[in-house]
Amino acid sequence: MAKLLQSSSIDGLKKKDQTVREQVPTGGSLVARRLTNHTAWRYHYRHDGRARKYTFGSYDPRGNMKGDPDAGTYTLAGARKRAAQLSMLRDEVGDLVEHFAEVQAQAKRVRDEAQAERTRRKIQAMDYSLAKLCEAYWCHLAEQKRRSATDVKNALTKWVINKHPTIAAKTADSVTTDDVMVILRAIFNAGHTTMTNRVRSHLSAAYTLGADSSVNAIAANRASGFNLTINPVQPTKRLGEFERAGERVLSEAELQALLQYVVNDPRREAQAVLLSLRLGGQRLSQLLALKATDATDSSITLWDNKGKRLQPRRHELPLVGDTVKLVHQALENPHPQRSGLYSGISMHTVSKYVRTVSAELGDAFTWRDLRRTCETLMAGMGISKDTRAQLLSHGLGGVQDKHYDRYTYLPEKTNALTQWNDRLDALIDGRQQTNNVVSITR
Repeated sequence: MAKLLQSSSIDGLKKKDQTVREQVPTGGSLVARRLTNHTAWRYHYRHDGRARKYTFGSYDPRGNMKGDPDAGTYTLAGARKRAAQLSMLRDEVGDLVEHFAEVQAQAKRVRDEAQAERTRRKIQAMDYSLAKLCEAYWCHLAEQKRRSATDVKNALTKWVINKHPTIAAKTADSVTTDDVMVILRAIFNAGHTTMTNRVRSHLSAAYTLGADSSVNAIAANRASGFNLTINPVQPTKRLGEFERAGERVLSEAELQALLQYVVNDPRREAQAVLLSLRLGGQRLSQLLALKATDATDSSITLWDNKGKRLQPRRHELPLVGDTVKLVHQALENPHPQRSGLYSGISMHTVSKYVRTVSAELGDAFTWRDLRRTCETLMAGMGISKDTRAQLLSHGLGGVQDKHYDRYTYLPEKTNALTQWNDRLDALIDGRQQTNNVVSITR
């Protein structure tokens, strides 16, 4: 009868490489071998006439007693059960060492593939995330030389990417309408009602750009690969009550007070306001972008990229009266890096100045109100709607204006601006009768 191992004989292993063993009934041997700081369990067997051994754990009187394959330590009873399992497995697979080497290699392949998949998804989420779609959209606007590109970038960065990083990190095609509503509700609850509509519009346009990338070469250049089939922004509703058309029009007395204020203010912001008013209330973004190459002694050329134009519309304006001097003063001392009037001053700076001045004058108004005031007063002077449209470059998106009408309307514009500047001069000099008087304290 084969001798069985005893716990005492295993505990008695003190020197390195000492061993004790017993026969496994189904074949092979269970061996306890002393190593430097523990005793290892081994299963010894023969394969193709060669002695082989497979280590499967360590001896521990408090270890696993059931012979579980994944246990790291075994009692004597647990080691016997595990050895019996290995004996039977050997009959099925042959060489245990090669078998377990293949098992480990397969497990490593599975782990590596899983890691590669996680990495791929992470890269995909980074490359095709909502944040990347937003970036693709504002870069597309910048490539199209849209002045709105910076505003869009700032709005989407603040209210989507920074405010909701978890949603922004999702792949764009996995973003839901509920996610969009989370973004919009946060803006609305912060009290920014108009911004809610703007961010909604920006997000919807970004998804349209991504969806068009499969059929539109321009969109594909910037937003291909997002695989967008639906626009999760589309089911959301625009807050129409917060986008009412402006109605504020300054009275002649208010306009006179503003003119007398800015004409004596040497700051660049004041001069930008005066120049725009002199030119009939031109859009600040387009006027401030004027380059020296687009100005002569008799006219300036602005570039109108409002709306869905892929190419900006040429907008030529004659210079009359003081506008010649104002334009050339504005182009003096160009900024070494920024282009445009007054050393590259921004529209935001001028708009902020207008709000500050309006507060000083005691009756709030914005730059948009000034532009509206200019057209309203010109209409009252008998300047026709068509001439005003040409002068202010709006309402010219029809087929006739876009494709056929190439007349510059310079005589009509010159006549209108001459009349308009005469009226402004009268207000500045106090020759124009106004309905009421506004007191100004500088």
